[in-house]
Amino acid sequence: MDYINSQRVDRAAVLLATTDRSIAAVAAAVGILDANYFTKIFKKQLGTTPTQYRREKKAMLGH
Repeated sequence: MDYINSQRVDRAAVLLATTDRSIAAVAAAVGILDANYFTKIFKKQLGTTPTQYRREKKAMLGH
């Protein structure tokens, strides 16, 4: 299960950085229907929340 969640978080990170989909929509797109659970595993793996991750990536890209 850890491997699957790792793959989901990696895919979600790409979607967060490249789309304007909501956090819930990104979570659903990678197969996690509970946005709170998604945030928990995302933060556990990457050390930041999905919202913070998106802000950082957009800032890096100059958006």
